[in-house]
Amino acid sequence: MGNNTWDWELSFERDNPLVFTILSVYVASTVVLGLIGNSMTIYTIVSEKSLRITSNILIASLAVADCATTMVTLPIIYVKLQFPQFTFDTEWFCIGSVYLLIPFKAAAILHLELIAVNRYHLITRPRHRYNKLWGKWNTGSRVAGIWVLSGIITLLPLVGFGEVGYQGNVCAFIFTNRSSWWYLLLLFLIVFQSCVIVSPVCFLLVLKKLYDSRERTSAFKQKTTQRRGFSKEELVITKMVMLMFLFFVVSFLPYVTTHLFSAFLDIPVVLRKCTRIFALSSSSFNAVIYAATNRHFRRSFSRWFPSEWFPFRRSADPTTVNI
Repeated sequence: MGNNTWDWELSFERDNPLVFTILSVYVASTVVLGLIGNSMTIYTIVSEKSLRITSNILIASLAVADCATTMVTLPIIYVKLQFPQFTFDTEWFCIGSVYLLIPFKAAAILHLELIAVNRYHLITRPRHRYNKLWGKWNTGSRVAGIWVLSGIITLLPLVGFGEVGYQGNVCAFIFTNRSSWWYLLLLFLIVFQSCVIVSPVCFLLVLKKLYDSRERTSAFKQKTTQRRGFSKEELVITKMVMLMFLFFVVSFLPYVTTHLFSAFLDIPVVLRKCTRIFALSSSSFNAVIYAATNRHFRRSFSRWFPSEWFPFRRSADPTTVNI
């Protein structure tokens, strides 16, 4: 196949020792963080009785997708950085890497969307209605549906709807095939409706509901006022998943921006590469968000590490707050 774009970019980085060192340390760190953090997240939810709630089924399934994404993408980047003599310029590797990346990244995006809808129903619907909509069976069915849909999306090119291969020296969808354009449009619509429409709208409505409820509660202190009670833990989880979604958007926005503008501007190679690595490594940091915002995750994680790594052990009383 000859030298492709990956090889040219990596040779560019090796000519810049500072950039090469920073990228190597960052990629290696995120691989370790992603594998250990997401694995501990799954273990914590399974082992901690207080976390065995239906909404955390979504968190555990998201951690599976994040862990798989980390294993599929970042080790390959690290190997290409450290061992440039190894070549991956084969058709089977191109097709295999794309087919492995799409289902897990699609599942992660759809999980974030489902989590946003879950939080919206929790905050805006009566408790009995929420329990009916998000029982264990309904939640499990939705999670299974996400994985089935992600698998179907991945298998479409195998039946002729889209084609993956080397176009010139770049591993990508072959644009000369009209079905590839439709397949890319399908992927774009999935990401767009999830990250631009459904998830942001749900979280904005949740914030509005919380703000309005707090205003009403402060204005009317009478006991006759109808107020809805939510456990503090549920509100903590709501804030946690909002922060997760915000970090996901922030990590992917530079990559999307540089990718779009590269068609019109001469974007530096090192900038395009760094934004791509940052976007792919975003799934490694969710465990950090869990530990920083949720006392149950923080307490469980602290058992595996020295206590001085977790100096801020905030005590949270699982009482009810009125909103």
